[in-house]
Amino acid sequence: AESRGEPARAFREVARRESMGQDFAGAVERVLVGSRLVALRMFGLALLVHASAGGNLSAASDRIARSLIDRARMRRRTRTILAYGLFAANFLAIAPVLAFLVISIQLEEYTDLMLNQPVGHLLIGMAATLVGVGLVAVRRRSSCDRLGEGGVR
Repeated sequence: AESRGEPARAFREVARRESMGQDFAGAVERVLVGSRLVALRMFGLALLVHASAGGNLSAASDRIARSLIDRARMRRRTRTILAYGLFAANFLAIAPVLAFLVISIQLEEYTDLMLNQPVGHLLIGMAATLVGVGLVAVRRRSSCDRLGEGGVR
Protein backbone atom coordinates (compact mmCIF):
# COMPACT_ATOMS: atom_id res chain seq x y z
CA ALA A 1 0.00 0.00 0.00
CA GLU A 2 1.29 3.42 -0.91
CA SER A 3 1.64 6.10 1.73
CA ARG A 4 -0.73 9.05 1.68
CA GLY A 5 -0.50 12.73 2.46
CA GLU A 6 2.06 15.41 1.98
CA PRO A 7 5.03 13.44 3.40
CA ALA A 8 4.38 10.61 0.94
CA ARG A 9 4.12 13.06 -1.97
CA ALA A 10 7.35 14.73 -0.87
CA PHE A 11 9.30 11.47 -0.69
CA ARG A 12 7.91 10.38 -4.06
CA GLU A 13 9.01 13.72 -5.50
CA VAL A 14 12.53 13.26 -4.09
CA ALA A 15 12.68 9.79 -5.66
CA ARG A 16 11.36 11.14 -8.98
CA ARG A 17 13.90 13.95 -9.07
CA GLU A 18 16.69 11.53 -8.23
CA SER A 19 15.58 9.16 -11.00
CA MET A 20 15.68 12.10 -13.44
CA GLY A 21 19.33 12.71 -12.63
CA GLN A 22 19.23 15.35 -9.92
CA ASP A 23 21.66 14.67 -7.08
CA PHE A 24 20.21 13.44 -3.78
CA ALA A 25 21.17 16.54 -1.78
CA GLY A 26 19.64 18.85 -4.35
CA ALA A 27 16.39 16.88 -4.44
CA VAL A 28 16.15 16.77 -0.65
CA GLU A 29 16.90 20.47 -0.36
CA ARG A 30 14.38 21.43 -3.01
CA VAL A 31 11.53 19.21 -1.81
CA LEU A 32 11.92 18.45 1.90
CA VAL A 33 13.67 21.58 3.14
CA GLY A 34 11.26 23.67 1.09
CA SER A 35 8.20 21.94 2.58
CA ARG A 36 5.64 23.77 4.67
CA LEU A 37 5.65 20.96 7.26
CA VAL A 38 8.17 21.34 10.08
CA ALA A 39 8.73 17.59 10.32
CA LEU A 40 9.73 17.36 6.66
CA ARG A 41 12.01 20.40 6.91
CA MET A 42 13.73 18.97 9.99
CA PHE A 43 14.12 15.55 8.42
CA GLY A 44 15.41 17.11 5.20
CA LEU A 45 18.03 19.08 7.11
CA ALA A 46 19.07 15.96 9.01
CA LEU A 47 19.44 14.08 5.72
CA LEU A 48 21.54 16.89 4.25
CA VAL A 49 23.82 17.03 7.29
CA HIS A 50 24.16 13.26 7.27
CA ALA A 51 24.92 13.20 3.53
CA SER A 52 27.59 15.89 3.77
CA ALA A 53 29.19 15.26 7.16
CA GLY A 54 28.23 11.73 8.02
CA GLY A 55 26.98 10.85 11.46
CA ASN A 56 24.28 8.75 12.99
CA LEU A 57 21.12 9.29 10.97
CA SER A 58 19.15 6.99 13.28
CA ALA A 59 20.01 9.09 16.34
CA ALA A 60 19.17 12.29 14.48
CA SER A 61 15.82 10.81 13.40
CA ASP A 62 15.07 9.77 16.99
CA ARG A 63 15.80 13.30 18.23
CA ILE A 64 13.55 14.74 15.54
CA ALA A 65 10.77 12.32 16.49
CA ARG A 66 11.07 13.22 20.19
CA SER A 67 11.04 16.90 19.29
CA LEU A 68 7.88 16.51 17.20
CA ILE A 69 6.15 14.53 19.95
CA ASP A 70 7.04 17.21 22.52
CA ARG A 71 5.86 19.90 20.13
CA ALA A 72 2.50 18.15 19.66
CA ARG A 73 2.13 17.81 23.44
CA MET A 74 2.79 21.52 23.93
CA ARG A 75 0.32 22.36 21.17
CA ARG A 76 -2.42 20.34 22.93
CA ARG A 77 -1.67 22.08 26.24
CA THR A 78 -1.76 25.47 24.56
CA ARG A 79 -5.10 24.72 22.92
CA THR A 80 -6.54 23.64 26.27
CA ILE A 81 -5.40 26.81 28.00
CA LEU A 82 -6.70 28.98 25.16
CA ALA A 83 -10.07 27.20 25.20
CA TYR A 84 -10.34 27.85 28.95
CA GLY A 85 -9.49 31.52 28.38
CA LEU A 86 -12.13 31.89 25.67
CA PHE A 87 -14.73 30.20 27.87
CA ALA A 88 -13.89 32.50 30.79
CA ALA A 89 -14.04 35.58 28.54
CA ASN A 90 -17.45 34.57 27.17
CA PHE A 91 -18.75 33.89 30.67
CA LEU A 92 -17.51 37.26 31.90
CA ALA A 93 -19.17 38.96 28.92
CA ILE A 94 -22.52 37.50 29.97
CA ALA A 95 -22.04 38.27 33.67
CA PRO A 96 -23.11 41.97 33.48
CA VAL A 97 -26.42 40.97 31.88
CA LEU A 98 -27.05 38.43 34.62
CA ALA A 99 -26.10 40.98 37.28
CA PHE A 100 -28.52 43.49 35.75
CA LEU A 101 -31.34 40.95 35.89
CA VAL A 102 -30.63 39.96 39.51
CA ILE A 103 -30.34 43.56 40.72
CA SER A 104 -33.47 44.56 38.74
CA ILE A 105 -35.45 41.88 40.53
CA GLN A 106 -34.28 43.13 43.93
CA LEU A 107 -34.45 46.90 43.30
CA GLU A 108 -37.20 48.37 41.13
CA GLU A 109 -35.46 51.77 40.96
CA TYR A 110 -32.43 50.15 39.34
CA THR A 111 -34.33 49.24 36.19
CA ASP A 112 -35.72 52.76 35.92
CA LEU A 113 -32.26 54.27 36.45
CA MET A 114 -30.52 52.08 33.87
CA LEU A 115 -33.19 52.09 31.17
CA ASN A 116 -34.87 55.50 31.48
CA GLN A 117 -32.17 57.90 32.71
CA PRO A 118 -29.28 59.36 30.64
CA VAL A 119 -26.74 58.32 33.26
CA GLY A 120 -27.98 54.72 32.97
CA HIS A 121 -27.63 54.83 29.19
CA LEU A 122 -24.08 56.12 29.62
CA LEU A 123 -23.23 53.33 32.08
CA ILE A 124 -24.71 50.66 29.80
CA GLY A 125 -22.81 52.08 26.81
CA MET A 126 -19.52 52.17 28.70
CA ALA A 127 -20.03 48.63 30.01
CA ALA A 128 -20.90 47.30 26.55
CA THR A 129 -17.84 49.01 25.07
CA LEU A 130 -15.52 47.59 27.71
CA VAL A 131 -16.97 44.09 27.35
CA GLY A 132 -16.62 44.30 23.56
CA VAL A 133 -13.01 45.49 23.78
CA GLY A 134 -12.24 42.73 26.27
CA LEU A 135 -13.73 40.04 24.03
CA VAL A 136 -11.82 41.31 20.99
CA ALA A 137 -8.57 41.40 22.98
CA VAL A 138 -9.03 37.86 24.27
CA ARG A 139 -9.86 36.53 20.80
CA ARG A 140 -6.83 38.27 19.28
CA ARG A 141 -4.57 36.85 21.98
CA SER A 142 -5.92 33.38 21.37
CA SER A 143 -5.36 33.60 17.61
CA CYS A 144 -1.71 32.59 18.06
CA ASP A 145 -2.99 29.01 18.23
CA ARG A 146 -3.99 29.18 14.58
CA LEU A 147 -0.45 29.90 13.41
CA GLY A 148 0.58 26.30 13.18
CA GLU A 149 -2.49 24.75 11.64
CA GLY A 150 -1.70 23.14 8.31
CA GLY A 151 2.03 23.35 8.94
CA VAL A 152 3.99 25.66 11.16
CA ARG A 153 5.41 28.81 9.67
